[in-house]
Amino acid sequence: MKKKVNIKNFYGTYSSGAQNLGNEEDFFSDKNFKTFNEEISLNCKRLKIDSKKLFNKNIMNVGSGREALGFLEFKPKVIDHFDISKRNVLNFKKIIRKKKLRNKIISKQLDLSKDNLPKKKYDLIYLHGIIQHVDHVGKAIKNISNSLKKNGVVWFYFYRPGSLANFLGSIQRYILKETDIDYFFKQLKKKNYNYKFVDRLMDDCFVSNRQLFHPKDYLDSLKRLNLVKYGSSLLVNSYQKINFYKFHSSVIFFLKKTSDKKFKTNFADLLKPEDQINDLDIKLYKKNKQVCNILNIFFNKELNKDNIFKKIVLIEKLKTKVKKDFFIKKKLSKPYVKTILENLELIIKKK
Repeated sequence: MKKKVNIKNFYGTYSSGAQNLGNEEDFFSDKNFKTFNEEISLNCKRLKIDSKKLFNKNIMNVGSGREALGFLEFKPKVIDHFDISKRNVLNFKKIIRKKKLRNKIISKQLDLSKDNLPKKKYDLIYLHGIIQHVDHVGKAIKNISNSLKKNGVVWFYFYRPGSLANFLGSIQRYILKETDIDYFFKQLKKKNYNYKFVDRLMDDCFVSNRQLFHPKDYLDSLKRLNLVKYGSSLLVNSYQKINFYKFHSSVIFFLKKTSDKKFKTNFADLLKPEDQINDLDIKLYKKNKQVCNILNIFFNKELNKDNIFKKIVLIEKLKTKVKKDFFIKKKLSKPYVKTILENLELIIKKK
């Protein structure tokens, strides 16, 4: 029987959710601090924000807490840090006390789609890899918009359906749907994989929410909530639904709140969990026989369930390679994608 894990207990226990920044297991090491400090500075430039614009301003950040530290160089008035994980918040509060930052950073456990944020308080909201994990995306972005001042900006990062990397992740999640999280976690630990590999795999495969929506769906909903895109990163053709060659696994919108007018929409009807995109819907791949063949292995119950642990690890290595190669090449060739899918089929068929 698969153990059900509340997302509030998932992060900080099975995964940090912050594996993309830094290379050391100690979240708040000097080396990691330098890494994410540089990342935050670069991303603020991409948002067209400098130290003058953030001086004495209010910033909101959601996550493990490392990003919040990166904003200190801008000398803001306050940084409100929120996370759904009680453990992450407690750990970050220790760092705040140790560094004597209680007058600059306030950390609190909060659920973006259920708990209310302060109204019209923030000049900048930084959400990196957060929105797809909330219980209800529409309610969360309504909450975010309400908390932003007019002309305030948002760094808005989300997972994109129709990308090869996320397709591989969806395959993993399907295979693991009946697997106990504690059993799998212990197996990973026994094999002595590096913490970053384990952290990334657990986050993608076992987090309770991994909601996928197309960029166009996000743009339409955000606009109804007075949030307008003024820039982006990793966005290729917001109207196309599938492209294993050109789609990155994520997209980042640079958003600005254009008005404080009352929303003319029922936010509960926006980006509902039941409307999320299923990357394993065979109807999406009518023109791709190779993908259809892989999916038919699942739907015709031909999936070999022997040695699931090994299969998941091998797919994770495939997925890591895809992400790394995409980052270098910016797009993937047809022969490359064909080879990746051939390897995937061999893995899931193998006894």
